[in-house]
Amino acid sequence: MGFVEQSTELINSDRKKWRFHWQCGEYKFYNIYLAHWFQNEFGQWVDYVDKEHDVVKQQLSNIESIDEDVDYDLIHLQRLRDNNKKLALQFSGGYDSTYVFKKAVDNNIFFDKILTNAVGSWDEPFSAEQKYNVFPWLEEYPDAFGELVKHCVSVDEYKEFVKDPNFIFSDPCVSLPKFAINQWINCPWEDEYKYIRCEAQAQLVYKDGRWYATLINKTFSGNHGQDLSSFWVDPENIISFMKNALKIRKFCIEKYGTPDSELEFYKVYNREIFDLLGLTELKNPSVQGRKYTVTRDNKMGYTRNDKDKQFFNYLIEIGREDILFDLLNGDNYFYKVCNFTYQDQADVVHDSGKFPWFIDLDTFELFRQSDVFK
Repeated sequence: MGFVEQSTELINSDRKKWRFHWQCGEYKFYNIYLAHWFQNEFGQWVDYVDKEHDVVKQQLSNIESIDEDVDYDLIHLQRLRDNNKKLALQFSGGYDSTYVFKKAVDNNIFFDKILTNAVGSWDEPFSAEQKYNVFPWLEEYPDAFGELVKHCVSVDEYKEFVKDPNFIFSDPCVSLPKFAINQWINCPWEDEYKYIRCEAQAQLVYKDGRWYATLINKTFSGNHGQDLSSFWVDPENIISFMKNALKIRKFCIEKYGTPDSELEFYKVYNREIFDLLGLTELKNPSVQGRKYTVTRDNKMGYTRNDKDKQFFNYLIEIGREDILFDLLNGDNYFYKVCNFTYQDQADVVHDSGKFPWFIDLDTFELFRQSDVFK
């Protein structure tokens, strides 16, 4: 319970940080594996919660209509600039962060800092997004930002992170799935900055004749113990999130037809959607180490990121099999402590998601997961 108490104390320490986290009663978790251990050990359901639930609910109630001609993202980006002395963008090289960077450039909105992350080396294939889809933009628009922070986690830092199998429970930087590149180790956060993080386009759920926009906890990886604006689900920009969700629903109905079952999940992320949402084309889209998919299924699946495989091969090539051993040791430790088989772990942790809220796409009402899935 030591890690549970440590996690609870940290999340309670600052309202601006750890907006999204797992919670059961008074206990709060910044680590999904710790949350699942607690749920399995004590037989109590752990929710995925949003500290700003009531604020989001109020903002939704204020929406009278959505105007297709209004650029809500630009309004929000300008508001972030006006309201923060120091503004930073976490620039991954993906479609969402590229869109925000280019919108800022086109509208003379200045970033005091750009933060981009990698592991091992900037020159390996698993860092191609940064090398080919971040740095070219920064070279083209050097006056659009002040400081550039290139944070590359060394293999020795990675080794230090995973050598104790308790890392699987103790560290908030563990992402989903844990066999993944962790770019947040020793990240040089600075408290005086507001960080913009772009990771949350709407996912849709159709249940019992109603459509909802939601997020799944897998959407958020890495360390959220910072003052962040998760761009599209920032309460002040939830109207843009809903605008995009309505576009995605229209796309899904036109592509698949009206759902004919009581429950369907839609995770939509492909070139058609990028165009529909007006996302900026990447400098080099071919280097994206991810399989973009449109899925319509009765559960949320996960597609293995190719970059992870490249990173594992890199560790073998440089003779650091010891790090892979430590990762496997953490994996086995998780099974042992939770009394899980591999399939249990895959089903419970990776396939079954937890959601902070569901927004009715027709009424804009906000519901908790327990209200929708009773």
